[in-house]
Amino acid sequence: MNHYDIILIHPPSIFDFRDRDDILFAFLSSSSIAVSPIYEMYPLGLKTIETYLTEQGKKAKIINLADMMLKNPGLDVEAFLKTLKAGMFGIDLHWLAHAQGSLAVAKLLKEHHPDTPVILGGISASYFYGEIMEYPQVDFIIRGVDTPYLIDKLLNQLGRGEYHDIMNLCWKDKSKKIIINNFSKAVSYNNIIDWTRSVKGINYFMVFSGAGCEYNCTFCSGSKYSMHKHMGVNNGFAVKEIPAFLREIESIKEYSSKNSTVITLHHWFEDINLLEKVLDTFKTGNIKTIHFTIFQLLSKDHIKLMSNYNIRPFFEISIQSGSEEIRQSCGNPPYSNKELEEWLDYLFAHNKNAVVGIFLMIGLPGQGETDVMEDVKYAGHLMKKYENFELNVYMSPMRPFLDPGSIIYDNPEKYGYTIFFDKFKDYEKALMVPHWKDSLNYETKLISKKQLVDISYKATRELIAVKQKTNKLPPVISDAMTEKIDSTVSLLNDIEKYGKDSMPQEVRGKILEYNNKIFKGSPSQQSPFNFSIHKYWHEA
Repeated sequence: MNHYDIILIHPPSIFDFRDRDDILFAFLSSSSIAVSPIYEMYPLGLKTIETYLTEQGKKAKIINLADMMLKNPGLDVEAFLKTLKAGMFGIDLHWLAHAQGSLAVAKLLKEHHPDTPVILGGISASYFYGEIMEYPQVDFIIRGVDTPYLIDKLLNQLGRGEYHDIMNLCWKDKSKKIIINNFSKAVSYNNIIDWTRSVKGINYFMVFSGAGCEYNCTFCSGSKYSMHKHMGVNNGFAVKEIPAFLREIESIKEYSSKNSTVITLHHWFEDINLLEKVLDTFKTGNIKTIHFTIFQLLSKDHIKLMSNYNIRPFFEISIQSGSEEIRQSCGNPPYSNKELEEWLDYLFAHNKNAVVGIFLMIGLPGQGETDVMEDVKYAGHLMKKYENFELNVYMSPMRPFLDPGSIIYDNPEKYGYTIFFDKFKDYEKALMVPHWKDSLNYETKLISKKQLVDISYKATRELIAVKQKTNKLPPVISDAMTEKIDSTVSLLNDIEKYGKDSMPQEVRGKILEYNNKIFKGSPSQQSPFNFSIHKYWHEA
């Protein structure tokens, strides 16, 4: 393999997931992007780092190890890692679901490349930086979001042994003493992705218009509050200036393949003038669908504008709950269900080809079992009312964790929560338990861990039945999904009878067989089909 200045590696959530017969990767997800329980989608920040370093003349490469392991069950991971040649290895620890996998990969790299430094970064690495720096396999942690140019500066100084002048860096001196450098605030974020350098054949792209978030969902570690407090983002959102943003959009247009889709997770489109510029850019070319993650309901002028273009809008709306009171405790804007439906009426009247995904969550503040089942009824109401349009509703429990650093996590009593873990080691161990009930780091005054599991499967099962009745799922698919839920619940009940060390071989065999099926198909809750016809930006 060629020698690189840095190789950026995305690990699986659990390193040896292919061999585990003592952890059940239980079916129950509701994601608009089809990913497996090992979370093979890497954070977009890796591509901004790759783009920036390449522009500076560095040789940088992203290796999606999670995706490679998923697609190549026979891959000898240790032998593969031994072949890598780089001046530094970078591993993302963005989502806490990778707490075990990130450190396990770092340990293997250090064993086979003892003289090559390992650096971690991302939200979780930034939040738990003090603890993680204690691990012998970790040489550096870069905190916050101003990552690309700081890594470039670090690469230029590698081997000097002194890095006091690199802001946001945690490092070890020659005596292995941990040094925590000053932490700077990010005001703007103009790191872009040059999509023309990507692997051929991608038709699903993702776009951010800054770092942080404009809004405050109370359970999210990427919220405006959390990004300001824990990630050093000034005012919680560092905007990507319009020329840089449009440059990135242009690179997608140049590179996109047939029937491409753009997924956007920030709210740049609330600026109707910027929305028009993007739609004009994509007016000719291969972009056929744009995902808009809606927080505020868009104006009638926005909807009219979109209807003038031959691009199908896909609106993802996380209302969290059909209860307006619960919804507002989650930090959602105070629109009512009546206002939501009036908006949907107007949308479909002006754009019959629009797609809408409504997202609900289990484990929210003030939410009991009755509230969850009422949410299922409200989902049925929406799907029945808009039966002739592309509207679907998804429901998911908040798992595996309530985000550390989120508003609720920092103020659990105020929101009626009990938090069980506060150390990084706790999360690393929690990911290795057989039953996902025991991995949860929270429960509420109204729903215990055990109840959360039971309610989640009960509600999901009922939601599937509602989807069949409203013609959102054909019987053959809904029946298959219901059977999968029932088999999952049965196996979870078997697991609950035993401790990890006393699990009978018969149960272990069932777990391994079940996991193999999950990883082979990797279906998401909304469809059991194989998504191989799509190629996402994060695929190896």
